[in-house]
Amino acid sequence: NGGKMSISPDGKYLVTPCQSGALDLFNFDRCSGMLSNWRYLGDSNVNPWGFDRYFGTCFSNNNLLYVSTFDSIWQFDAKSNNPSITKQFLFADNNPNSGIGQMQNGPDDKIYFCSAGAINGVWPPAIVDSLSQHLSVIEQPDSLGLSCNLVPYSVSLGSRWCLLGLPFMPNYELGADSASICDTLSTGINNLTQLEKSLLLYPNPVIDELTIVSPDYLIQLIEVYNLYGELIFSDSNSISHSQKINMSNFIGGIYIVKLTTSRGVVTKKILKW
Repeated sequence: NGGKMSISPDGKYLVTPCQSGALDLFNFDRCSGMLSNWRYLGDSNVNPWGFDRYFGTCFSNNNLLYVSTFDSIWQFDAKSNNPSITKQFLFADNNPNSGIGQMQNGPDDKIYFCSAGAINGVWPPAIVDSLSQHLSVIEQPDSLGLSCNLVPYSVSLGSRWCLLGLPFMPNYELGADSASICDTLSTGINNLTQLEKSLLLYPNPVIDELTIVSPDYLIQLIEVYNLYGELIFSDSNSISHSQKINMSNFIGGIYIVKLTTSRGVVTKKILKW
């Protein structure tokens, strides 16, 4: 892998850029983890830094695929029978001392990507400049070609800055996949879709305090497990619609939050920074 591997918002496609410069697209079964229907999307072009590879990747909600090299942004239609021929050029960064970084879906359904500058190609950069203190945004990523409205360097980070990377935020709210025989949510055994949608856990990722809100049902028991299945936190003393967990002393990593409510039991994944 030579960049960021991405899975589409609906969990049906996976794309990965390779160190060699190739870009590979697969159908993805998010229940079994199996890849199928491999499609080769071509090789990237050499940019001023000499990195001959794709780097950032991101899917829109309707599975248009956006890909960055270190100096350009491209669009593919992942739904096409032959997605390689749908490749469209969107944007070029003509500054020889800057590089386009990773891309990420925002909660507003826009796609954001970062850029960073270097002095005479020296990396990491010795200074913080206007490039690294702004994100670029694709305003309408479900639209084909230039109608997606890519606006470079338009989102200020204030005093903060980035160096080609953005936080990776998996989508844990996909719901049931009726087309998969291994998705137990599709059988009706755990048909808690409405409960899952009504429960709010934030912020995620969490640094210090996790807030849990259940406006429609009472929270009766909170349990937190690590990835080894070990119970590390439990609270059944406070029955209410809103509760908080102090996670400041938790080790960084992924945790499973199991919530028992007056409607049923549901689990959520939380990333602790």
